[in-house]
Amino acid sequence: MKVGIALSCYNHEKYLERAIESILRQTYTDWHLAVFLNASTDNSYGIAYEYKIKNPDRKIKIHNKFNREVFPIGIARYLMMEYFIYDFMPFPDNEYKVDLITILDADDFWREDKLEKQVALYKSNTDNKLIFSDCYYYYQDIKVEQVDNYPAFIETKMNKVDLKNTFHSKYPPLMDNPFNNLLLRYNFMPCPTLMFERKALKEVIGIPMPYTSAEDYDWVVKMAKWNDCAYVPEPLAFYRIHKEQLTQRAPARCTVEEIDVFKRFIKYLPRWKALLHLFYLYCKLIYKEIREVVI
Repeated sequence: MKVGIALSCYNHEKYLERAIESILRQTYTDWHLAVFLNASTDNSYGIAYEYKIKNPDRKIKIHNKFNREVFPIGIARYLMMEYFIYDFMPFPDNEYKVDLITILDADDFWREDKLEKQVALYKSNTDNKLIFSDCYYYYQDIKVEQVDNYPAFIETKMNKVDLKNTFHSKYPPLMDNPFNNLLLRYNFMPCPTLMFERKALKEVIGIPMPYTSAEDYDWVVKMAKWNDCAYVPEPLAFYRIHKEQLTQRAPARCTVEEIDVFKRFIKYLPRWKALLHLFYLYCKLIYKEIREVVI
């Protein structure tokens, strides 16, 4: 069972090496890595190309589709998924056709058994079309605290890997009704842990959205609406927090996108709960906008 890994990078040369190393060290080895460079102007291409040359036995492709302009991450990630789900791979006999797709940003990285554990869980019940897990926070030169539901951060002090306070220690998986809970409570599916069944994602992914932070949230909501999902109850990835993140630089914009996703699915929710939560989201947006102006 082959796994397609879509690694996105935009000017993250200082993080890219660790991300690729975490892939190369995976105990599950039946994978194909596609590195997508979103018009990066640093040495990201050089780093990726060096790994490709040094590992000729590995299936690594550097994708230059985005070299002419920088796309919003939502568009870029859609094009990444397009590479895998629509069989656009220019190889004979579909050599790199995959069964499962996972995504990784260049500033995040994986535990070495991430793919092995998630593939095993999928094989145990293939009705689960979306697999995720817990993850660690990795604080890059800063320590931050979340002020509401993911993602929203306030800087405090320096730290590194927080082995105690993982993502799910703050936001436990609410699996009694994942679709409703993703919309009415919080996003409990951290992006660097997501694994999709290719065929199922192809059916629900829809059109690309110009999001800068909510594209993965949009996808997991769609998957949870029409498919079963499951999770590995341990941290299998490291989610890096640093000052260059959009969630650090423009938290209000992230909430605008969260509201947009919510509105597109509001018709599937109990009316009074939906209206109450929408009121909460707009209050959160106002708070973030005021905070950005004050700071």
